[in-house]
Amino acid sequence: MHRLRPAFQHRRRVARHLALAAFALLIALGATGCSVTDDDTPNSRREATKPATERPAPATPDAPLDESAATPDPAADLPLETLAGELVMTKLVGPAASPEELQAIARLQVGGIILFGPSVVDEPQLRSLLASLRTARASAATRAGLPPGLLVSVDQEGGAIRNVPFAPPEHTQPGLAAIGDVTIARSEALATGRALHELGITMDLGPVSDLVQGPNRTMSGRSFGSDPELVATFIDATVRGLEQGGVAATAKHFPGFGASTANSDEDVAHVDRSLAELRREELVPFRAAIKAGTSAIMVSHGIHRELGSTRPGTLDPRIATTLLRDELGFTGVAMTDSMNARGLREAWGDTVPRACPVAIAAGIDLMLLTGTIETARLCRERILEAVKDGQLPEERVREAARRVIELRERTS
Repeated sequence: MHRLRPAFQHRRRVARHLALAAFALLIALGATGCSVTDDDTPNSRREATKPATERPAPATPDAPLDESAATPDPAADLPLETLAGELVMTKLVGPAASPEELQAIARLQVGGIILFGPSVVDEPQLRSLLASLRTARASAATRAGLPPGLLVSVDQEGGAIRNVPFAPPEHTQPGLAAIGDVTIARSEALATGRALHELGITMDLGPVSDLVQGPNRTMSGRSFGSDPELVATFIDATVRGLEQGGVAATAKHFPGFGASTANSDEDVAHVDRSLAELRREELVPFRAAIKAGTSAIMVSHGIHRELGSTRPGTLDPRIATTLLRDELGFTGVAMTDSMNARGLREAWGDTVPRACPVAIAAGIDLMLLTGTIETARLCRERILEAVKDGQLPEERVREAARRVIELRERTS
């Protein structure tokens, strides 16, 4: 499912080299600190707040490439102003979309929504909300040459971490690991995918693919465990179940956040693991997720000092491009963890919107924002400004938009 079509392979290599060069310039400009103010406050993406007709399991990345089946790039001829909003996903404030939120969707300033507890009351309310969002986007998207569907995501890990509390899975990932039967894990993931898809939700921001590790066992309540191979078997089963159930699985938090010094929702987080250690342990579940056909991978805000990084992984091409794309061969959608997380904002040292083009240059395709709708609009504007100023290659934006559009087409 995630192999690049032959027509784009050369273009992708060129875009990567341009993006890496542009990244250094973006970092330098960011360090000078243009004082743009936004009123965001840190918002945890772990709010405790619950699935679809079956579709075939997605093709795996090692499936043979049918060159005769290549289709045109859906982002090739569209204006950047149309594409930039496709790279932005944001939250809603309440159980009904506000006029401002509907306007941002209708004007294609944002292309995706994440639902938290305040936006999910019960099934009738949720269906009504999602219908209003689809209506707001449909006509404008069709006129612009975009798919009419809206990307709608939730954190549906299991147990208390279910943004849709009336949908599965009932078990947490540690609970499923304790049962020890991967067939149960796949069955619950399949039920989750079906239920979310039937409601109109297109992405599950899971499974958690991190390991439980020191120094602080940050993921101990959310991970399948500490054994890389065992965790990989559960990740494989969960990804396949969700995708077959009709929603995009999102393996998180790449390249592994279990050994972090803190939760980046609350503080700057460091992950002091060498490249050899990552390859031997943390990357094993992510390799399994990619082989199983995960549609998306969420990159963490962890700062990998052992890799020479001083920036969060979401802003570092060594993580989002070199490791994820070049080494693991992932060609699906790479997305950020919440860009409003305190750990990202404090490590970045500037506004959230000004971090958006830096993340795109680093190799990210989809920005997850959990602040105000105005911040989401500014994120899109900063991406366009960075292209106009020569700081961000246009081809990198088109590559990111193509991946997001193709994901939207598969899940709508």
